[in-house]
Amino acid sequence: MTSWLARFLAGTLVGALVLVALAVGGLRLAMVYIEYFEPEIEALLEREVLPGVAFTRLDGAMNGFNPVLRVDGVSITLADRSQPLFIERLETEFDFFASLAQRAPVVREISGDIETLELVKDEADRWWISDLALLFAPGRGTFPDLKQALEWVPSYLNLNLKQLV
Repeated sequence: MTSWLARFLAGTLVGALVLVALAVGGLRLAMVYIEYFEPEIEALLEREVLPGVAFTRLDGAMNGFNPVLRVDGVSITLADRSQPLFIERLETEFDFFASLAQRAPVVREISGDIETLELVKDEADRWWISDLALLFAPGRGTFPDLKQALEWVPSYLNLNLKQLV
Protein backbone atom coordinates (compact mmCIF):
# COMPACT_ATOMS: atom_id res chain seq x y z
CA MET A 1 0.00 0.00 0.00
CA THR A 2 2.83 2.42 0.82
CA SER A 3 4.63 1.80 -2.46
CA TRP A 4 1.38 2.52 -4.33
CA LEU A 5 1.00 5.82 -2.47
CA ALA A 6 4.66 6.73 -3.09
CA ARG A 7 4.28 6.01 -6.82
CA PHE A 8 1.06 8.05 -6.94
CA LEU A 9 2.70 11.04 -5.21
CA ALA A 10 5.80 10.80 -7.42
CA GLY A 11 3.61 10.65 -10.54
CA THR A 12 1.58 13.64 -9.35
CA LEU A 13 4.75 15.63 -8.68
CA VAL A 14 6.19 14.78 -12.08
CA GLY A 15 2.89 15.71 -13.75
CA ALA A 16 2.78 19.05 -11.92
CA LEU A 17 6.38 19.81 -12.91
CA VAL A 18 5.63 18.99 -16.55
CA LEU A 19 2.58 21.31 -16.49
CA VAL A 20 4.62 24.16 -14.98
CA ALA A 21 7.39 23.59 -17.54
CA LEU A 22 4.84 23.70 -20.39
CA ALA A 23 3.28 26.88 -18.98
CA VAL A 24 6.65 28.62 -18.64
CA GLY A 25 7.74 27.47 -22.11
CA GLY A 26 4.50 28.73 -23.63
CA LEU A 27 4.88 32.02 -21.79
CA ARG A 28 8.45 32.43 -23.03
CA LEU A 29 7.30 31.81 -26.59
CA ALA A 30 4.40 34.25 -26.22
CA MET A 31 6.67 37.00 -24.84
CA VAL A 32 8.91 36.75 -27.92
CA TYR A 33 5.94 37.44 -30.23
CA ILE A 34 4.06 39.91 -28.01
CA GLU A 35 4.56 42.83 -30.42
CA TYR A 36 2.05 41.19 -32.77
CA PHE A 37 -0.64 41.82 -30.14
CA GLU A 38 0.21 45.53 -29.75
CA PRO A 39 -3.20 46.90 -30.90
CA GLU A 40 -5.10 44.53 -28.61
CA ILE A 41 -2.89 45.35 -25.62
CA GLU A 42 -3.20 49.09 -26.24
CA ALA A 43 -7.00 48.76 -26.45
CA LEU A 44 -7.04 46.68 -23.24
CA LEU A 45 -4.92 49.26 -21.39
CA GLU A 46 -7.15 52.04 -22.70
CA ARG A 47 -10.33 50.24 -21.63
CA GLU A 48 -9.32 48.56 -18.36
CA VAL A 49 -6.38 50.48 -16.87
CA LEU A 50 -6.14 54.09 -17.98
CA PRO A 51 -8.01 55.94 -20.72
CA GLY A 52 -5.75 58.11 -22.86
CA VAL A 53 -2.72 55.80 -22.83
CA ALA A 54 -0.78 55.26 -26.05
CA PHE A 55 2.67 53.88 -26.86
CA THR A 56 5.00 53.56 -29.80
CA ARG A 57 6.61 50.14 -29.27
CA LEU A 58 5.97 46.97 -27.28
CA ASP A 59 8.16 43.95 -26.59
CA GLY A 60 8.47 41.23 -24.01
CA ALA A 61 11.12 39.22 -22.22
CA MET A 62 11.51 36.88 -19.28
CA ASN A 63 13.35 37.43 -16.01
CA GLY A 64 13.72 33.92 -14.67
CA PHE A 65 10.14 32.66 -14.47
CA ASN A 66 8.67 36.17 -14.49
CA PRO A 67 7.40 37.76 -17.73
CA VAL A 68 8.47 41.36 -18.39
CA LEU A 69 6.45 43.66 -20.62
CA ARG A 70 8.44 46.61 -22.08
CA VAL A 71 6.59 49.58 -23.53
CA ASP A 72 8.40 52.50 -25.20
CA GLY A 73 7.11 56.00 -25.85
CA VAL A 74 4.22 55.90 -23.39
CA SER A 75 1.96 58.94 -23.48
CA ILE A 76 -0.85 59.36 -20.95
CA THR A 77 -3.39 62.03 -21.86
CA LEU A 78 -6.32 62.42 -19.51
CA ALA A 79 -9.51 64.29 -20.33
CA ASP A 80 -9.45 67.96 -19.28
CA ARG A 81 -5.65 67.96 -18.84
CA SER A 82 -3.44 70.49 -20.51
CA GLN A 83 -0.45 68.25 -21.19
CA PRO A 84 0.22 64.52 -21.46
CA LEU A 85 2.59 62.68 -19.16
CA PHE A 86 5.34 61.13 -21.29
CA ILE A 87 7.33 58.11 -20.14
CA GLU A 88 10.24 57.07 -22.36
CA ARG A 89 10.24 53.41 -21.33
CA LEU A 90 8.01 51.51 -18.95
CA GLU A 91 8.77 47.94 -17.87
CA THR A 92 6.28 45.85 -15.95
CA GLU A 93 7.45 42.58 -14.41
CA PHE A 94 4.79 40.12 -13.32
CA ASP A 95 5.26 37.53 -10.57
CA PHE A 96 4.63 34.21 -12.31
CA PHE A 97 3.93 32.05 -9.25
CA ALA A 98 1.81 34.67 -7.43
CA SER A 99 -0.17 35.24 -10.64
CA LEU A 100 -0.65 31.50 -10.99
CA ALA A 101 -1.86 31.23 -7.39
CA GLN A 102 -4.24 34.20 -7.66
CA ARG A 103 -5.32 33.41 -11.25
CA ALA A 104 -4.78 37.06 -12.15
CA PRO A 105 -1.73 39.12 -13.12
CA VAL A 106 0.30 40.17 -10.07
CA VAL A 107 2.77 43.00 -10.63
CA ARG A 108 6.20 42.45 -9.10
CA GLU A 109 7.80 45.69 -10.28
CA ILE A 110 7.06 48.65 -12.52
CA SER A 111 10.07 50.65 -13.66
CA GLY A 112 10.41 53.45 -16.13
CA ASP A 113 12.19 56.58 -17.30
CA ILE A 114 10.41 59.93 -17.09
CA GLU A 115 11.94 62.99 -18.73
CA THR A 116 10.21 65.71 -16.67
CA LEU A 117 7.74 65.67 -13.81
CA GLU A 118 6.13 68.89 -12.66
CA LEU A 119 5.16 69.08 -8.99
CA VAL A 120 2.93 72.00 -7.92
CA LYS A 121 1.20 72.99 -4.68
CA ASP A 122 -1.78 75.26 -5.31
CA GLU A 123 -3.41 77.93 -3.15
CA ALA A 124 -5.69 75.36 -1.54
CA ASP A 125 -2.63 73.31 -0.38
CA ARG A 126 -3.33 70.54 -2.90
CA TRP A 127 -0.39 68.79 -4.62
CA TRP A 128 -0.48 68.26 -8.37
CA ILE A 129 1.88 66.07 -10.42
CA SER A 130 1.90 67.00 -14.11
CA ASP A 131 -1.72 68.23 -13.94
CA LEU A 132 -2.92 65.23 -11.87
CA ALA A 133 -4.25 65.92 -8.36
CA LEU A 134 -2.85 63.77 -5.56
CA LEU A 135 -5.62 62.59 -3.22
CA PHE A 136 -5.55 60.28 -0.18
CA ALA A 137 -8.62 58.33 -1.16
CA PRO A 138 -12.06 59.32 -2.43
CA GLY A 139 -13.61 61.65 0.13
CA ARG A 140 -10.52 61.78 2.37
CA GLY A 141 -9.12 65.14 1.25
CA THR A 142 -5.74 66.20 -0.05
CA PHE A 143 -2.17 65.56 1.08
CA PRO A 144 -1.01 68.16 3.60
CA ASP A 145 2.66 67.70 2.66
CA LEU A 146 4.96 66.06 0.13
CA LYS A 147 6.22 63.36 2.53
CA GLN A 148 2.74 61.91 2.90
CA ALA A 149 2.23 62.13 -0.85
CA LEU A 150 5.34 60.06 -1.50
CA GLU A 151 4.31 57.44 1.08
CA TRP A 152 1.34 56.56 -1.13
CA VAL A 153 3.59 55.54 -4.04
CA PRO A 154 3.50 51.74 -4.34
CA SER A 155 6.67 49.93 -3.22
CA TYR A 156 6.94 48.10 -6.56
CA LEU A 157 7.15 51.38 -8.52
CA ASN A 158 10.70 52.26 -9.59
CA LEU A 159 10.94 55.37 -11.78
CA ASN A 160 14.06 57.13 -13.03
CA LEU A 161 13.25 60.83 -13.12
CA LYS A 162 15.53 63.06 -15.17
CA GLN A 163 14.05 66.41 -14.17
CA LEU A 164 11.71 67.49 -11.33
CA VAL A 165 10.16 70.93 -11.73
